[in-house]
Amino acid sequence: MQGTVDGSLTAIVEYNPTILPLTFDMDKKLLDYLTGRYHPDISDEEADKVKYLSIARGGNFHHCIPMRRNGNPTKEQSYLTLALLDEHLRPIPGASAAARPFQILISAPCYDKASLDYFQDFQIIAMRSTKGNDKKDQLFMISSDNRSYIFVLDIRRVPAPTNDGLGWDTKVKGTPVKMITPEGENSTLFYGSGLQIRFLHSKGKGARCQRLKLDNALDWRKNYHIFEAQDSKSGDIKTYMETRPFGNPRAFREVNFYANKFHRVGDWELVLNGTFQNPETLRRDVKDHKETWQSGPVVKDNWNHPFNNWNDGGIWERNWRGTACCVDLEWFNGEP
Repeated sequence: MQGTVDGSLTAIVEYNPTILPLTFDMDKKLLDYLTGRYHPDISDEEADKVKYLSIARGGNFHHCIPMRRNGNPTKEQSYLTLALLDEHLRPIPGASAAARPFQILISAPCYDKASLDYFQDFQIIAMRSTKGNDKKDQLFMISSDNRSYIFVLDIRRVPAPTNDGLGWDTKVKGTPVKMITPEGENSTLFYGSGLQIRFLHSKGKGARCQRLKLDNALDWRKNYHIFEAQDSKSGDIKTYMETRPFGNPRAFREVNFYANKFHRVGDWELVLNGTFQNPETLRRDVKDHKETWQSGPVVKDNWNHPFNNWNDGGIWERNWRGTACCVDLEWFNGEP
């Protein structure tokens, strides 16, 4: 996408696609923004067709062999690619976008010095962020490289490209990523026409570039599964993230998505009274719960899976990867 000095373009290929189903447990306002129902120029019929949000990484390098990235003189480009899908997983025409979080979130001096993007393998999750509301009302983007990072973001469908965030009423108060690039400005931040994106304002300056990563560090590895479960002692529904899903015991941590606002870094604590990565020592803060299949506060059926101990099978390389790459399938009357 980003042109070279001779004006040629770089081919972008999508990797690691996932989908976010737009389901009944999501808040109506969030659904209306995603489907476009909030906008007078998008009909209810058009909004009704939207059933999924497709998420992927669009990039000019893959990372299967590290040397494909390290040692390649071309600057890496890693885009969060999004598309609305219908019930048959077909793209909704005119409802897609590609945004480059590394360039959007990181200040120019840091971006200019880096040849490799920090953010890879994107996931988007919907979580409950308002106490008293049993619906999921906020989106979060998880991305990973040698660490995983988490960012608050908003996405809404628009009938035509716009830079205006007027009427976009959520807890996030960041400026929308420009869909229309004024002449003379960088045009590689965003491509697309039907989806508008905005992040929490969190750009660092100078030496604070690394701080942005620390403030949003999720963990040292990738593909972590965030889930809800009933506490067997208190009966409360709590949210957890698997930090070490393989082997016995399994490690997980209680996490928090509740916040009154998302105006700046610090408005929200993912881990109450703790961190995943200590910003002073840069070491992992290991206040995790440990659970065996015989004991622990979370209902045991969450761990009752034939692959819950892959390490025993000698697949050693999987013990640093999470389980968000996989889904459970249920069969109904012999049909998938």
